[in-house]
Order: sequence, then structure tokens, then C-alpha cells
Amino acid sequence: RRRVIEDQIAMICNKTGFRLNVDADLLDQAVYTTECPNAVIGSFKSAYLEVPQEILITSMKEHQGFFSLLNRDTGKLVAHFIAVANNQVKDMTLIREGNERVLAARLADAKFFFDEDRKVKLQERVKKLAGVTFHQKLGTMDQKQQRVRKLAGFIASSLRPQDPKLKEVCERAADLCKADLLTGVVGEFPELQGVMGGEYATHDGESDVVSQAIREQYLPRSIEGELPRTLAGQVLSLADRLDSIAAFFHVGLIPTGSEDPFALRRNATAIVRIILEGTLRMDLGRYIQNASTLVSD
Repeated sequence: RRRVIEDQIAMICNKTGFRLNVDADLLDQAVYTTECPNAVIGSFKSAYLEVPQEILITSMKEHQGFFSLLNRDTGKLVAHFIAVANNQVKDMTLIREGNERVLAARLADAKFFFDEDRKVKLQERVKKLAGVTFHQKLGTMDQKQQRVRKLAGFIASSLRPQDPKLKEVCERAADLCKADLLTGVVGEFPELQGVMGGEYATHDGESDVVSQAIREQYLPRSIEGELPRTLAGQVLSLADRLDSIAAFFHVGLIPTGSEDPFALRRNATAIVRIILEGTLRMDLGRYIQNASTLVSD
């Protein structure tokens, strides 16, 4: 089935000139949920392309299991998708049109959330983080965000003592980094945390470097995932992860050989990767001590 699906998608791409937005998890889903796979291409209104492509791609994947397509030259999303049906009929028109109708409703919802979110600035959402629980033993997201801000400023000052601008950027990014948790898009698609924060920060007039740091704060998202590319993004990601590790250790929620419900080992691995692959020279022990002190206060 995998080979059949891959061949059908390749044939559609060759015929249309589009490029598949490769997603191994989505391919696995198609393989294991169909017995007689038949790939069909559909389209949606190009007006939806005004919405950030991460929202559209996620909506197509999570709600419908559709593959997104990219322009072969620019790499940007196009107003088409590929659905893998579980049957094969002579005329696939009804199946294609049905998928297009369902997707149109989903994209309309996504656009609505995006438009509504932009009516409220991230800065205005920050105060509401005091009502969002980080963990019952560790207080609110507002408290976590404040700790991350202090730790990010400390790391930035240690890395570049001659560059006060870096500290300023990192602290500003940390001020806003968790505010997107209160947006409609992130409520609908939690995997877009950070991505939407960066998008809304740009809309609110924040600098590119602040917006990019917010966008990169959760990188890497997997063991071998993409790392933050900017120094401010690296600092913010390190601060967030060091705080989480210090906080959970502080209340005795320590990983065991069989359990790690808060992904602390993954956070530790990410910290090591950011430092080594980002060629950052730092005294990690000082940052760990600082993180522990902030949690204890």
C-alpha cells in the first residue's frame, strides 16, 4: 500500500508540476487506514493562502488527513491538496468534491480564528496567563514566563556581555513567549505554539529578531528536529527548557527508567544539541544553578 500511495502521489505531482510537502507521519496514517488506496487531487479557494501556511498545512493534516502541495520553484503552499480515498471508482469527481467541501469548512474556521486572534495584541494577553496553570505544584504560566525572562536575560548577558541588545531582545521575546497559548489558533492546533506567537508578534509590530525568537522557542520539537537558527531563539529555548527541568526536579517529579511524563530527558537532549551544534561556549552549571534559584524563590 505504501508503494501504491507513493506512486500515485508522484504521478499527480509529475502531472501538475507541484511538489509534495513530505510528511512521514501522514503517509503512515494513509497506509494504515486504507485497504484500496486511491489518491485524488483537490483544490481550495486561493484566498485562504493569505492565512499563514502553517495553519493551512496543519488544518489539512490534523482534520482531514490531506497532503499539502508546494510550488516547485518557490516552495510556497499552493491551493491544492491530495486526499487518499479508501476506494477506487471510475469517476472520482464526487469524492473529490466532497473532500473539497469538508476542507473548505475547516479552512474557514481556521481563517476565522486567525482573524479574531489578531484583534488582540500578544501584550494584552500576557496578564491572562496568571489564570493558566503550568502545573498544580508549580503555579501558573505567568510565573513560568517570568522565570524564563530572568533566565534568558542572564544567559544572554553571559554569552554576549558586550552586547546589551541581545539581552534586551531575549527579555522582550520572553515577555511574550507564552501569550499565544491563549489564542484561538493554538487552542485548535496546540502544535502551532510558538509559530503563531511569532506570527502575531510580527503583526503587532515587534522586531523581526523578537518574532523569530518566539517562533523558535520550542525547537527542536523532536530528538533530531530542526534547531533554533538565531542566537536569541537559542537563548529562549535554553531558558525555557532549563526552567522546566529545574522546576520539576524541585518538586520531586523526576524521570525514572520507565517514565518521563514531562519529557525532561528530551529537554536535556535538546539543551545539549543547541549548545554543541550551535557552538555556544557557556558555563552550563551556572545556568542550571540560576534556574534552580529562580524556582526556589
